[in-house]
Amino acid sequence: IIMKAVLQDNVGDESTLYVGETNIPEPSNNEIRIKVGYTALNQMDLLQRKGLYPVPEGSSKILGVEVSGIIDKIGCNCSNKFKVGDRCLALISGGGYAEYAISDECTVMFAPDNLDMKTLSCIPEQWITAFQLLFRVGNMKSGESVLIHFGTSGVGQAAIQLAKKNNIKVFTTCMGDDKVACCLNLGADNAFNITENMNNFSEIIKENNNNEGVDVILDPVAGCYSSQNIEILNRDGRWVIYGTIGGENINDDKFFGRIMSKRISLLPTTLRSRNTQYKEELTSAFEKEVLPFISNGEFKILIDSEFDLTTEGTQNSHKRMG
Repeated sequence: IIMKAVLQDNVGDESTLYVGETNIPEPSNNEIRIKVGYTALNQMDLLQRKGLYPVPEGSSKILGVEVSGIIDKIGCNCSNKFKVGDRCLALISGGGYAEYAISDECTVMFAPDNLDMKTLSCIPEQWITAFQLLFRVGNMKSGESVLIHFGTSGVGQAAIQLAKKNNIKVFTTCMGDDKVACCLNLGADNAFNITENMNNFSEIIKENNNNEGVDVILDPVAGCYSSQNIEILNRDGRWVIYGTIGGENINDDKFFGRIMSKRISLLPTTLRSRNTQYKEELTSAFEKEVLPFISNGEFKILIDSEFDLTTEGTQNSHKRMG
């Protein structure tokens, strides 16, 4: 049986993506097949397209790590939690850019009745990642402070709102005054346009925080931000690294000495390659602790653009994201 999916024969720019036909995947014993309503675009999709993000062993090579849709088929060893026809959202390890996708049962969540499929598709990867970074990896507590780089990214928007809900002071960096306004509208205490101040954002933040630093940094940049990150972190601060879009090299001969002098914890992390048990525990906690506040409207889901599952639509979505 054949389905439409976004395919790619060679890594490269967005022109390498096209919609073609491939076999509909079959769920294994502990998996669920979803008829996809929507999927959302993530930074890792762009990196995978370029050949810069390895696909976890056993995962679909088709792009897309979060979907919303209707449960279409259930593996024989799954529980009785779900039934065919249920509306759902799911965190998946790949395969979302298609008409059908496979998910482990443990990372499928019931879809709140009041949320549409488009909104639901933007939740699993971005919001669960933000939840993980703040509270599982960063171990943040009420009364602390956090610096969130790329505050208007999907993860950044979620992290701002989750942090404020938990009485955490939020600083963000972004590129553009319109993005500053977006971060502030989401609840950030301060947002800084560092388009022309990438080499001294630590000074700017301290000037607006009584000359104090922050307890935690959520950092998808690494490389070129590293020196400034050390400057802005408080003693015993936690530096949560979940991307390296600013490069993997650090031009600082005193890097480790500076880290040690402040007793900074380096906390690199990923989600896609985590084992099933970790994802199950994380998804379950998220579904109980966060999803109700998205459902009741307390948390905002902002959608920039919508594209069709066509070659042109897929290529334009990647152009839009950069």
